[in-house]
Amino acid sequence: MDEKYDLVETANHAGNFRLFLQALEAAGLKDTLKETGPYTILAPVDDAFIKIPQTKLHDLFKSENRESLKSLLKNHIIAGKLLSGEMKEHDEISSMNAEDLIIESHAGLWVNEAQVITPDLKASNGVIHGIDAVIMPQTQAAAAP
Repeated sequence: MDEKYDLVETANHAGNFRLFLQALEAAGLKDTLKETGPYTILAPVDDAFIKIPQTKLHDLFKSENRESLKSLLKNHIIAGKLLSGEMKEHDEISSMNAEDLIIESHAGLWVNEAQVITPDLKASNGVIHGIDAVIMPQTQAAAAP
């Protein structure tokens, strides 16, 4: 990826983050990720969103659930730019949702239950790591039936 693009443009050019970009738009976070940053984004690929039950996914995108969606997405954003090699040096990292994300590097790089499948998509204001699962905030995970 070309570092002349910001995180949103980089995700758009990558092509497999359409649902993540729609979620950012619905939550009002898209403009934040166009700012200076830097940010590290753990962006679920489109297939990761398909793993969520469709009714739950549909509910998340409703305007009355904007804060829940924003909380979920902030769980995928880390302040600062961390390439995959740098992430492996940590046991945990705090998200912008103030939750600790567990980092493991066995048979690949893992963040909580999500595996990094597309590492180090560099942007002008940070880096994107494509992951294969949506990382639910602890408050939402605890409330899930």
